Amino acid sequence: MLDTLTNQFSTPEQLHAALEQINAAIQTNSASAEESAAASQQLHAQSSALEQHVSVFTLH
Repeated sequence: MLDTLTNQFSTPEQLHAALEQINAAIQTNSASAEESAAASQQLHAQSSALEQHVSVFTLH
């Protein structure tokens, strides 16, 4: 894989810049995944609380 990458770039600086862009994208995606996981946990807690609140009501 490294051979393929080095053949696509004419200078080591170009390869380094491309790898930095990949790294930045990975970091952004990781942060987004963490935020989504936190939001999911909050929604789960809120839905559990709501379920407890409405459980006192019965339908006739």
